[in-house]
Amino acid sequence: MDECLAIMFIGASPPSPADFKRTPLLMRHAVVLSALRWLKLKHIEYSDVVISLNNLYEYPADVPPVYVMYQPGDGEAPAPAQSVHEEDQECGSKDGLCLFIVHGLTGADLAHMSHHAKIATALHYFENGGKVVGLDRGSDPTFIYHNPALFPRMFPWLFSYGLGGFENNKLRTGLSRTAHQKHSLLYNDRRFQMDPHFAFMIFNHEQIRASTKGGYLLTERQHFNDVVGKLLNIDTDTL
Repeated sequence: MDECLAIMFIGASPPSPADFKRTPLLMRHAVVLSALRWLKLKHIEYSDVVISLNNLYEYPADVPPVYVMYQPGDGEAPAPAQSVHEEDQECGSKDGLCLFIVHGLTGADLAHMSHHAKIATALHYFENGGKVVGLDRGSDPTFIYHNPALFPRMFPWLFSYGLGGFENNKLRTGLSRTAHQKHSLLYNDRRFQMDPHFAFMIFNHEQIRASTKGGYLLTERQHFNDVVGKLLNIDTDTL
C-alpha cells in the first residue's frame, strides 16, 4: 500500500494519536472483515477468495496503515490563498482543536490556468520533491464490449451475487443493452438511480462505443464508393 498511497500532514506540530482518530485513515478490522465476508457470499467474483485473519490483524488499529509524512508550517498563508475577507497572513486558532491546512490547486484554479501554466506548476511541484499516486493495473485489459462481468465488478454493491450484467447470456428474453440499462435505472429500490457514479459510467461507455462505431464506418474504405453513391442519389423529397 505504501507504493501507491501516502498521507501528508501540514501544521505547527506532528499529528498525534488523537488527530488520527478524527480522520478516516484507520484500519477498522471488523468493518473490513465484514465487507470481505459479504463480497465472498454475495459476489461470484469473490467466491474463491481466502480471507486471512492473520494478515488482516497485522494492520495497526490506532495509526494509518501507510506512510505518514509531516511537513512543518509557519502558520502563514500565502497571499494568493487568502480570501477577500482576511486582513493578515496569520491563519490559526488560539483555542480549541487546531485544524490542518493543505494548500494545492483546486478546480477553480485550473479553470483559469493556461496549458503552459499547468505544465510550469507541475514541473515546479516535481522539482521541489513532490510525489504522485501511481495505480497499477493487470497485465490483461478489461474490455467494455460484450463483457457481462464488467459492471458487476465495478459496482459489486449494485449487482447481487455479481450477476445481472449487461449483454449476459443468462437472460431468457431478448433485451438490448440500452433497454437493460433503462430497466436498471427503474428499479423499485432506486439503488442504481441513487448511486453517484453508475449513470455517469453508463453514459461515458455509450459515448466511447458510439465514437468507435462511427470511426469504424468512416474507415471502411472498401465501402466508400457505395456509401457516397447512395448519399448522392438519395431522394430528398422522401428524406
